[in-house]
Amino acid sequence: MYDPNGAGAIVFAALAVSAEEEREGIREKTLEGLDAAARKGNHGEHPSAWTTTSQAVARARHAKEESVSAIAKALEISRAPLSAHRRERLTQAHSSSDRPSTQRRGCLMPARVVSERLGLRIV
Repeated sequence: MYDPNGAGAIVFAALAVSAEEEREGIREKTLEGLDAAARKGNHGEHPSAWTTTSQAVARARHAKEESVSAIAKALEISRAPLSAHRRERLTQAHSSSDRPSTQRRGCLMPARVVSERLGLRIV
């Protein structure tokens, strides 16, 4: 039974100090491990399923007028990144200066022209 006076308080204080030292040791080891991983280039991130390859596939499928749901299901990703990307880029080429625009006089170019400019092969 715990006695808050005398010996009980001393034992409790000793256990508290021991637990605090253990906690600090675990924290230091964890930070060392994270630093070592960061030096190797690992930052604990989950690899993204939304790669440049899947973006190219999504653009090609969108050019064939597939639905967002069908594209997302085929690529095994949620609709959210696909919808966001579609709003930004699927109907036009990348906005970098080395790629020509896919828009001509306010209307979209045919899928064949878009796929040729983006270097995609529509099957």
